[in-house]
Order: sequence, then structure tokens, then C-alpha cells
Amino acid sequence: MEPGNLIGLAGIFVSALVAIVSIILTMKRHGEQLKTEQDRYEKQLEREDKIREEDHRRELERSLKHREDIPQIEFDISCNLVGTHDRQFVLELLLVLNNKGHVKQDIRSINLRVRGIRETDELSLWKRSRHRLEFPHKLFETEVIPKGYGFIFVEPNVRQIVSFTTKIDGDVRFVAARAEFSYGQARKGSRGSKHSVERVFRLA
Repeated sequence: MEPGNLIGLAGIFVSALVAIVSIILTMKRHGEQLKTEQDRYEKQLEREDKIREEDHRRELERSLKHREDIPQIEFDISCNLVGTHDRQFVLELLLVLNNKGHVKQDIRSINLRVRGIRETDELSLWKRSRHRLEFPHKLFETEVIPKGYGFIFVEPNVRQIVSFTTKIDGDVRFVAARAEFSYGQARKGSRGSKHSVERVFRLA
């Protein structure tokens, strides 16, 4: 082979070698760049996971502090003496459910019990509780929410009033009204829990 041909082949070989080395270096740099981007992406994901975990922890602490998952209904009862008829009182008992929480509450049962002191009764103390006035006559006990009605609900920040109208004998002078309801949701802290209120009213 002539020297000129050898030189040409050598030039081609060198050019090919340079091209191969260049390709290898380019691929290496590209691989390093991909690895760097992958590492950066994974670190970003890790930072975002930590931020989400921290936000979740703070939200959980805030929820526990403010008891947001616990029913927060303020319960009260009042009485309006509407009038008298045929020697009987017409009474309107108002059950007030004030939802101060952040969750809608379903009320499936409200029990109402009323006891009284008649005009001819002497005031006496309840034997089972020292210094507590006794209301000797059980006037009635009933379920406020009618059968088949299902339940009533109270939205957050809503003051719901449930009215119950009844009649009482005209010789009753004082009544003790006690109301109790059960929470409808099966939430943690509320399942099976009850809330009650008792008030005394003068009728005449």
C-alpha cells in the first residue's frame, strides 16, 4: 500500500476515533446531566413531601386544638306561656340548637320530659339529691321528632329552633323541663354521645 493511502486511512481512523470519543463524552455529559436533573427532581419531591407532612401535622394540631371534629352544639330550652283555656295552660317549649362547630350535625332523637309542682303541693327536696327541689308530678315524657320524620340537621353557624306546643293542667305552678338529644353522626368522639339541658319555668 502506498504511503499516501496509509496516511489517508490513518486520517480517517483518527477522525472516526475523535468522533467516537466525542460521542462518548457527549453521552457521558448527557447522562450526568440527566442524573443531576433526576437528583434535583427527587430532592424537590422530598421537599414537597416534607412540606405536605408539615402542613398536615399543623392542620391536625389545629383541628385537635379547636376540636373541629367534635360536635359543638350549644343546647338550650325556653318556654312561652301562650295562654289559658278551659282551666289549662297552653305552653310552647322552644328547643334551641346552636351549632358553633364546623360540621353539619344530624339530630335523630330529642327526648322531652316535663315534671311539675301543683298549687296545692308543699315544696320539698328531692330525696336522692340534697338541697335540690323536687318536682313530684311527671306531666309527660315524649319524643319531639315524630316517627317517620327521620332527623333534623343543623348547619354550621346556624341557630335552629324546634318548637313543641302542649297543654298543662291549670293548677300547675312550676315546671321543670328537661330535653336530651343524641348526635346522628358516627364521628369519633360523638358516636353514642348525648347532650341535655334542664330549665325551670313559672306558669302563674
